[in-house]
Amino acid sequence: MRGGPLVPTVGFVSTPRPDRTVLRALLARVTPSHLLTVAAALAAFILVVGLLHQQGQTQEILAAATDLSAGDRLGPGAVRVVVLPADTDLAALVPADHDLTEVAVSRPVAAGAPLRGTDLQPLDTHPAGSRLSIPVEPERAVGGQLRLLDRIDVISVVDGSARVVAAGLLVVDLPAADGGPFVASGPWYVVVEVDAEEALAVAVAIDAGAVQLARSAEQGEEQS
Repeated sequence: MRGGPLVPTVGFVSTPRPDRTVLRALLARVTPSHLLTVAAALAAFILVVGLLHQQGQTQEILAAATDLSAGDRLGPGAVRVVVLPADTDLAALVPADHDLTEVAVSRPVAAGAPLRGTDLQPLDTHPAGSRLSIPVEPERAVGGQLRLLDRIDVISVVDGSARVVAAGLLVVDLPAADGGPFVASGPWYVVVEVDAEEALAVAVAIDAGAVQLARSAEQGEEQS
């Protein structure tokens, strides 16, 4: 073999550069509709993230699960939990974790209506058999402006003579179920709390003649 020894040579393979023509072709395929699709997907993603962020930022209160009458006991079946936005003012409402042991409502509450703190009272304030219905025309009951939890005096009027037969009776039910004044024409009724002696006195007065209801002086003292 002629010449000197063979010396191996090292070859370098060059990496081809991206073809600018191909890149231009790919970019040319991006249309406005593609951009709108991407934008819509991004907006949906942001919305989902926002909703997930808001989860847990709610408050739970108690509402009547069915129509409740004054004195009804609260518990399973009588109330349900309602979820409200976090910024709801709950100062007057009853939170879902409120202890309802031996608790009753003090006024009628319609199904679905939220319970307020003023709607609750101890269960034993309405013992069984302590209510009496008084049939009366609105014009003989403070012009029909009585409200739930008002206190009234029952006046018996017989042969032009009037006397108070029961004083300071608590109004626990009215024809108007929303707690406002009742407005009606003709005979109506007012349900009050009474003890045994008051029940007999009022029943005799109703049977004897006309009955007039007046807002009790105790009511004015309590409000002052």
